[in-house]
Amino acid sequence: MFKTLLQEILDRINHSIGVLVLDSDGLVIDKFIRWEKQEIENLAIECINLIKETRLLSLNPQVGAVEELILQSEKMQFILRAITPEHFLILLMKPQGFTGLARYQLAKSCFKLEKELL
Repeated sequence: MFKTLLQEILDRINHSIGVLVLDSDGLVIDKFIRWEKQEIENLAIECINLIKETRLLSLNPQVGAVEELILQSEKMQFILRAITPEHFLILLMKPQGFTGLARYQLAKSCFKLEKELL
């Protein structure tokens, strides 16, 4: 469904591993992964659980809706970006990847994906 766009995202971001579009229940709508042997989908679903917990912050009117979440571990970075309130774009990349460039590319891509999802 979105394979071409997802592949373009990975091609523009050095050290990227995979990118997925998921709904708020953790169902994978589409994905593009460089190395299939990794358990990328399971990691992405766990990230959706983080988003669900973080959404409690959005109940506070001073905070507003969560648009992006960045998680950096010893071996990987996860950047989660809301496309719509029910759909998310998740990028997984190596720790040496440039987070700023990745955030910019994801934000640009979310506009295209939002049009397709609505």
